[in-house]
Order: sequence, then structure tokens, then C-alpha cells
Amino acid sequence: MDDRTAHWIEDRGISVEIAAAHGLTSLSGHPAFQFTDENGQLLYNKVRLERHGSKTFRRDRKGVQSVLFNLACLAEELPHEDTPLIICEGEIDALSWIEAGATHVVSVPDGAQREKPSEGEIYPLQDTGFSWLWGDDGRLLPGLRKFRKIIIATDDDQPGATLKEDLCVRLGPSRCWHLRKGYGDGCKDANDALRKYGVSHLLDLINDAKPYIPVDIIDMASVTNSDRQCWEIGWSNLRDKIKITTPELMVVTGEPGAGKSQWAYSLMLEIARLYRMNGFYLQFEDHPSRLKKDAMVYAEQWSARNQPNHPNCGDDPEAWVATRIYTVSPPEVGEEEPEQTLEWVKEKIEAAVYQKGCKIVILDPWNEIEHCWERNLTETQYTNKALKQLKGWARRLNICLIIVTHPSKAIQSKDIQDINLYDISGSSAWNNKADHGVVLKRVEDPEDPDRPTNFVDVKVTKSKDWETMGVPGRCVLEFDRRRRVYT
Repeated sequence: MDDRTAHWIEDRGISVEIAAAHGLTSLSGHPAFQFTDENGQLLYNKVRLERHGSKTFRRDRKGVQSVLFNLACLAEELPHEDTPLIICEGEIDALSWIEAGATHVVSVPDGAQREKPSEGEIYPLQDTGFSWLWGDDGRLLPGLRKFRKIIIATDDDQPGATLKEDLCVRLGPSRCWHLRKGYGDGCKDANDALRKYGVSHLLDLINDAKPYIPVDIIDMASVTNSDRQCWEIGWSNLRDKIKITTPELMVVTGEPGAGKSQWAYSLMLEIARLYRMNGFYLQFEDHPSRLKKDAMVYAEQWSARNQPNHPNCGDDPEAWVATRIYTVSPPEVGEEEPEQTLEWVKEKIEAAVYQKGCKIVILDPWNEIEHCWERNLTETQYTNKALKQLKGWARRLNICLIIVTHPSKAIQSKDIQDINLYDISGSSAWNNKADHGVVLKRVEDPEDPDRPTNFVDVKVTKSKDWETMGVPGRCVLEFDRRRRVYT
């Protein structure tokens, strides 16, 4: 190495000793990087030429294929099984990382060459643009295969981003990491960062590297306690059988006339009163005026003047209803009904949560939503997909989502003991996806089975977590039609 090259590399923040040990020499007065095989035998030189303020490179590799710079480090024993390999796109950057203390660093031979990532299948023996990654057997070089963690440290520009993507695809995205925050203000690559911020900054970049594919796998020590908050309901004989949590998906079903909608709505009013939580009733069969009427009667019964010693609805029942219970405004006369698709439902639920602070949401009934699914899906597959999506919304919005749905016709001939969520029309997904499952059946008058009674048999048929959400079981509630409450 001549003095000119020595001064040039020192101006880059890299010691002459490190540069010389890793193949920097001088040829005809120009810096030259030696490219060797894994045994350290010289294959060719890459000479850096500067003319008129711009750099070009000359390579004396006639008859020799391109290889990674500092390839010999891949044959070295790893200090630790988690030792990372750093791949950059220039020899100066490789020497910068080594200056900072990295033990295994290579550079691609000819920098970033593309503006757009490769497309289509990758066939190693035909992958000429990345032949320096592959062995003659069509597999990655043995030295590349042994690393569990590879940090892709390409330049912070579009060609660098493209190269990073191409390398990750070939090396395996699950073991590739990247410098999520870049190199720092005004820095495009590792050597810029070394000269501006110093060695410690490069070490920080290595320590702060993030997986190329975000990983949600954690060790048990990192798991935080997630004791779910539970809200007991006001009906004493149901308290040990069902406790509301968020997020959760509750499915309510039962024979026609069993009072499914009334029970779900009453549950919402109970939670709203007891815990000052807002509710959103997204209904498709009744006019909102009925919802308002029932809520007003309920709030009046539980007003401060009627129930001063219990959690109540305050002195002004109308104001309580106006600030606790919400629904979708009906279309005006002559106005066309909107298409009430699943996407429309999602839009309304998000608006109720974000704009009105609702925590309990009722979707009633499921069968009235306009369900459209791809031709290649069965109804069961669609229902499973839709419920999975709804559970995802409930989790993201942290709400209790209650879906009222109709069962199959065969339910009418069954005793409630034999009814469960598998009896719902459409799919077994109802039982699989629900956190709570509730079945209702009207209690018959023993003297006149055709005459409806005010008693309803409530069966909690599923509770996903008995310890916190209640133990499945049955009880009978009586509905007071005048006061619009269950007791």
C-alpha cells in the first residue's frame, strides 16, 4: 500500500492496519481491493479510479467469476452461534463495519445494480446477477448457510433498498435483519456514519437492527399479565354464568319469539347503567324509535328518584339515554337503503367506537346483513372467514361484540338442553369463534303450550375462559313487559 492510498483510507476513518489485513493494496498508484476465495487465495483485484471528480472501477478478473469481498471470513469459526453476518454494498462500508469491531462482514462485488427487485421464480444456476451467492450445487454457499442472523446494511437509497429486498429473498427473510432507522442524518452508508458519528454509532446500529419480517414470537419472560377486566351483569342468577369482557365475541341465538333481541338489548342497558359504558345497537329489523322507547322505560325505572341506593341512570333518564345508547339513523322517506354489507358494518362500528366511545356493540340480526362471498367459497368457509375478521375488529377496537343470529329450523323441535351454537344456520364456525355462546328458549305455559309466557330459559352454552368469564349453565329470567326489564 503506498502513502497515497494509506492517507486516502485514513481520511475515511479506517486504520491502515485493518484495511491492509482485509485486502486493500495499491496498483499503479490507485487503491485496489483484493477479492479472494474462501481460503484467502487471490482471485482478482478491483481498482478504484478517480477521474474528474467521479469514481470508476477496473477489474482484472478475466475468466474469473465475481465473488463477495472478504469472502474468507465465511470460513472462519463463529465466536457465538448468534454472531451476525453483515452484508453491505461496498468495500469501504465493509471495512467501516470491521473498524467498528464486526467480525464477519462481506460486501456484494459490484454494488447495487437495479432500481426494481427481481421478479418471478429464482433458479440458482440461472441467477446470473447474484451468482456470487450460489455454489455449483445450486445451494447457497456453505459459509452463508451457517448464519442464523444476517444484517443487510445496504445504502440508504432506492438501489440499496432494492438490493436489500433481493438479498432477503435469496438468503431467507426470516433470518434477515435491517437497519430500521437508517444511518443517521446526512448519512447514506456505513462509512458516512463512521466519519460523522464514530465507531460507537455503528455498534449502536448493529444492536438496534430489526428483523426484516416483524416477529411476534416472544419468550415467556416477556409475556405480560393480561388479567381481563370483567363486568358482572345485574341478573343475580346469571352472574356466575356469564361475565362480560373486552375484547370478546358473544353469539346469541334461539328459536323465533324467544326474545333474543330483547335480551341482548337489555344486557347492553344493564352494562351501560352498572358501569357507565356506552352501547351501539346496529339493528336491521326494527325502527330506532322502538329502541328509544325501551331505553327510556328502562332508564325511568332505574332513575335516581326510583332507585336512589343502586347504580342508576341519574336524575334525567332522557339525558342518560341520549349519552349512553346509540344506533344508526334510518333512511329518510324516499331515500334509498344503503347496501348493508360487512364492510358497511365495519365502518359503522368504527365510527361508534371512535366518535361515541362505545364499548358494547350489538349486531342484530346476522342474517339481515348482505353477505356476498367469492364463488370458490362455501357458506361455511365464508362464515368462518367473516367471523375471524369480526373478532379481529373486536380485538383491535377492544369492544364486546354481540351478534344475534337465527338458528336452523330444526331447533324448534329440540329441548334447550340439546341446543347449542352448532344449531345456527350456516356453519360450525359460530361455536368455534365465539367467546360466549347464549341460547334462549321461551318457557311454555304447561296448560297452554301455544300461549307465550314472560319466562325465558337462558342457557350459557359456551364460555371460553371459565375462570374469568363464567361457568356455562342455565337459569330462568322473567321479562316485565311494562317496565322492559328482566328479573
